[in-house]
Amino acid sequence: MNAAARDAGPLRVVIVTPTLDTGGSERQIVKLSAAIDHDEVELTIVILFGAYRHALIDDVDKRVAVVRPRYFHHDPRIPAWLGNVLSERRADVVHSFLWNADMYAAAAKRRGGTFALICSERGDRSLGGLLSPLRRSIDRRLTFREADLACANSEHGRELLVQRGFPRERARLVRNGIDVRVIDAIASEDVRRQYGWPDDAVVAGTVSRLIDYKGIEILVDAIHASGDGGDLRCIIVGDGPERRLLERRARRHHLQERFVFAGMQRSPEAFMKAFDIFVLPTIAAEHSSNAIIEAMACAKPVIASRVGGNAELVIDGETGLLVDAGDSAALAGAMQRLASDRALRLRMGMAGRRRIEAEFRMEVIAPRLMEVWRSAVS
Repeated sequence: MNAAARDAGPLRVVIVTPTLDTGGSERQIVKLSAAIDHDEVELTIVILFGAYRHALIDDVDKRVAVVRPRYFHHDPRIPAWLGNVLSERRADVVHSFLWNADMYAAAAKRRGGTFALICSERGDRSLGGLLSPLRRSIDRRLTFREADLACANSEHGRELLVQRGFPRERARLVRNGIDVRVIDAIASEDVRRQYGWPDDAVVAGTVSRLIDYKGIEILVDAIHASGDGGDLRCIIVGDGPERRLLERRARRHHLQERFVFAGMQRSPEAFMKAFDIFVLPTIAAEHSSNAIIEAMACAKPVIASRVGGNAELVIDGETGLLVDAGDSAALAGAMQRLASDRALRLRMGMAGRRRIEAEFRMEVIAPRLMEVWRSAVS
């Protein structure tokens, strides 16, 4: 689309997402809804699988329209419905988040959409499984042909797009952002008192969906490998299909007194602030973890697996420690190193906070994304 051909006034941007549940990409959309310049951009959020519960929908900025059908996953009526919505909204730019949204938005453009299309790479394209060959085929035949630009949230993701066949010169990088003022306003949970732990207990923890590739079982095994662990305790904030298996694994290791599954929390940052160490033991597909960024904003040292974009966030030895994915012994050793050295924990935590303030604040990220939107129409 030529910039001169569009109407004067705010740029009309439609973000398309499969859901608006509690995943990292969905939370990023909610943050963007408040952070963009609403004098410059008229934003609409379209939820494709609208019949489900969407836990974050009430958190969307009130200046942003949210449109959703009463359709379930992959209802055959969605393509026509989406095309009509994009036409009615007179979209200048459609920015799809996550692979399912990429596919539907590309199909809408092929059917006559006149908008500029920006597809995304936020981690789900690199997931394996039976659908991976099909996704590669659809990207090659549809998504990459119709997209004017593609936007990744990590260098790792941008390289994946290029490896899959998207032109490098049209691949952009805009990292995830965070509102540090919101983080700072959240009070810390008193987890030691809440769970009956001693005041000098060292608390490691994570915030994660409990799904297989997040590697939470590695964290359970690492706590077990640490022996009696001294004063080391662990909290898992989040829920998902792996929860029961993980709880059974913890019981098998007799970790009931040291390991807590706290479930979903409205303000997971309140738990992060209570952690002494943040751990993310992902075994695959991590691109730009919101949880790592939020933990660094809470001035917590981060131990993460050396996969995907984690090394772009965690500077090994400076803001935290990196360990090999799937290595519970290495993870146990890293936790013990930080648990035994309070000064090192504080030094790494403050280094992480400084990095967030310099590079990951929403005041920095939102204008960068708006510039990508403007460049797509010109």
